[in-house]
Amino acid sequence: MFVMRQFKAETKSMEIEEGKKMKIRFHAVLAKAQEEVWFLEKIKKVISIKRDVIFEGKFQNLKYIVARVSGKLQEFTVADFPLMNTYDLINIALILKDKSFSFLQETEPDVFSLGCRHIKIFLKNYFECLAQTDVELAIVKGFDITAPMAPTKKQNELKKYEDGEICLNPLGIVFAGKDKAGRAKRMMAYLTQQNLQE
Repeated sequence: MFVMRQFKAETKSMEIEEGKKMKIRFHAVLAKAQEEVWFLEKIKKVISIKRDVIFEGKFQNLKYIVARVSGKLQEFTVADFPLMNTYDLINIALILKDKSFSFLQETEPDVFSLGCRHIKIFLKNYFECLAQTDVELAIVKGFDITAPMAPTKKQNELKKYEDGEICLNPLGIVFAGKDKAGRAKRMMAYLTQQNLQE
C-alpha cells in the first residue's frame, strides 16, 4: 500500500494493471517473514524513520526503527505492514500524531511526513477492507446491517474527512450514515483501547 501521490506519479508511465502487479511484487520481495514482524508486545517509542531501498527504481521503501516495552529494538519496512499486528501501526500513528521529525534520530522532514502518510493510508485501506468484508458476510448470512451511531463531532468538522478516513484526535473512523429521520449525515465510530484489544 503506497501513498497515492507516489503511486500515481509512478503509474503515469505504466499501465494500472502493471502498477498493481508491482505493488504485489514489492510486498512479496521485500517483506520479512511474519514471525519477524508480528508481536503482541506493545511499541513504546519510535526511534527513527529512514529511507530504505528503491524497489525496481520506482517505489521508495522506508525503514522504521522502534523500541518495544521490554526495550528490544525492532526494524520493519513499509513492505512488512500487511504481516504486522495492526495495533502496532495504530500505536505508531498515535505516537507520531503530535510529534515533529526533530524528536526522531537521523530523520529528515520529508521522510517523517512520508512515513506518517504511509501508516495512515495503510490503516485507512485496512479498515475499508474490514468493513467491506463484514458487510459482505452479513449480506450472505441475511443479517440486517445497522449501526446505532450518534454523531460524535459537529457535522462541519466531520465534513473535512472522507469516508473511511481515520481521525487521530479522537481516534475513530469517519463514515457516511443516516440519522433517525433518514437524512444523510457524517458519523464517527470511536476506536477505544477496549476496541483495539478485542
